[in-house]
Amino acid sequence: MAYHGPSYGLSRECQMKSQAKFDLHRAREGCEWVEAVTNLELDWPTSDGLVDQLAFGHALKDGIALCTLLNTLQPGSVKKINTMKAPFKQ
Repeated sequence: MAYHGPSYGLSRECQMKSQAKFDLHRAREGCEWVEAVTNLELDWPTSDGLVDQLAFGHALKDGIALCTLLNTLQPGSVKKINTMKAPFKQ
């Protein structure tokens, strides 16, 4: 992802409010539950695992774990899961 630099004003206030609401303990519990239900290992950006909300977003942003979770809870809800890591197919 591109570096956007520091935020100021309203953007900074929104960012701080979002960070204040993020609960690392609950996020860890949720990720452990997803891993247990789906039998997948989430892809963390660092070897430290879940350290902040950016790592949380990175682990779930490709959608593979979430689609697998949906299919585990309700089979057939997601017909095809795109597991390709490249953004475009040539």
